[in-house]
Amino acid sequence: VAGRRRDPQLGGRLRRARMILPIAFVLIAPLLAPRLAVPPLGHPGAVAPEFDRAGTLILENVQIACSKASEIQPGMRVTIERGAIVQIDPMTDLPAPEGAAVVDGRGRFLAPGFYDMHALLPGVDSALPASFRREALRMMLESGITTARVGRGALELLDDKRAIARGEIPGPRLFVAAPPLARNWFVALDEAPAQFEIWKAQGFDAVKFLSGPPAPEHTGHADAAVRAGLRWYGHMPMGAVADWPLTSMTSLEHASALERLAALSPD
Repeated sequence: VAGRRRDPQLGGRLRRARMILPIAFVLIAPLLAPRLAVPPLGHPGAVAPEFDRAGTLILENVQIACSKASEIQPGMRVTIERGAIVQIDPMTDLPAPEGAAVVDGRGRFLAPGFYDMHALLPGVDSALPASFRREALRMMLESGITTARVGRGALELLDDKRAIARGEIPGPRLFVAAPPLARNWFVALDEAPAQFEIWKAQGFDAVKFLSGPPAPEHTGHADAAVRAGLRWYGHMPMGAVADWPLTSMTSLEHASALERLAALSPD
């Protein structure tokens, strides 16, 4: 607003807030992986204890940060069975169930995992070498990202996806799109059903459209993806907005696409 004076103290408070917020939501290490080589963010030297992932895990004296609660809930006990939270209660003097692994969460926070809906991974969609990818996946998990959607897929990512699911390597749960479709490589419409079935059988979760043909033909590809059991999403389709196959589209990527959409069709 013209004429409004800037508050120099406000800028300092905002800068401090940007430094504090990334470490405010720290997931307790045992939830991240059975064995982590690096301590969880914000707790140098902390070690994740061994526990049976098929058994019962108790987190005691933990502070819970949840979007459904207006304030952080201190002094809570969280019971986890077979990898799923089954009970959250205030701490009591009652002993933990026999055979349960118990972790003292005093001074730590437990928060819902973050979803990275536009992950760019080394060796696939990043200048970093592929040899760094599994290290990057571990770092993502330790930073609280428990699920990631990868838009530029490759077969080697399916190996990582399965290894994470089996508990062999630490990393977020991966949803991997097939190699993206673009103007310089776009599956012909009559070949799309067979190609999408192959991608589904290989283990891909979705098809991403970087760019493509006019909207009517785009609809044919979208329908083929849905029939193959694949989600589809991507950049803004070509052609009139009224012809876009938006009803089955999972998401429209990039804010710039929304700006162009508003310019084309303000309503």
